[in-house]
Amino acid sequence: MVNNAEIESLKAIEKEASKRKQRVYNDYLDAKKKVTEAYDAVQIAWKYRCIAHQRLEHEFRVVKKTSEAYRNGQASVISLKKYQKAKMIFQEADATYQSAEERYSKCKEERDYHKALFDFLQDEHTHLRIELDKLMQKT
Repeated sequence: MVNNAEIESLKAIEKEASKRKQRVYNDYLDAKKKVTEAYDAVQIAWKYRCIAHQRLEHEFRVVKKTSEAYRNGQASVISLKKYQKAKMIFQEADATYQSAEERYSKCKEERDYHKALFDFLQDEHTHLRIELDKLMQKT
């Protein structure tokens, strides 16, 4: 039969095992709490990452849109400059034509038809040559 000392010894071992079991269980609960906190922190970080990504995409779209608007504006400015230059060339040509026409009329009044026609054709040839040179410089 088991004596009292052995029973006391077994009870002490059981009590120590129970304390050890409780410490391990408490360590498990602490570790579980830390894992939950870490998981929550990861979830919060992921939410911030998603928000930052959305903001970044929005800013990219804004930059892209303003860039396209800038390029369109630049194209409009270039187109306007080309139009103004063409208009200036046309006005110069018109002035040259009117000058030649006036000289032709003056010569016609003086009844010098050959000189009038020669001057008119020479002015037209000069004017066409100038326009051709300008067009060649553009390309």
